[in-house]
Amino acid sequence: MSILITWAVLAFSMFVASQMLSRMKIEGGIVGHFVVSAGFGLLMLLTGWFFHMALGFLSGGLLFVFGFLGKVLAGAIVLKLTDVFSDRLKVEGLGTAVLASLIISLSGTVAEWVLSATL
Repeated sequence: MSILITWAVLAFSMFVASQMLSRMKIEGGIVGHFVVSAGFGLLMLLTGWFFHMALGFLSGGLLFVFGFLGKVLAGAIVLKLTDVFSDRLKVEGLGTAVLASLIISLSGTVAEWVLSATL
């Protein structure tokens, strides 16, 4: 998939998460969603692998076996980092970040599946 389509899917997924969770807010309308998703995507690219590996080792390998859970937790950490670096994103608490990461992952997977089936 094109990077622009992937970026749009991530922005849409973050919109879905922010609408479902009252403790997650993205300010600035559609531009804010694209800015936040770009920052999250960049941080995930640069640090997501590190957090996934660290969590895997710290769990004694369990999060390597349950890879999806490890990626959701790594995504939650990166989401909280994005919150620290962005004035447009507010995520209250690690529990909210974990739920948001799960919603972003699931809605992004569904959106990419739908797009790949139609394109």
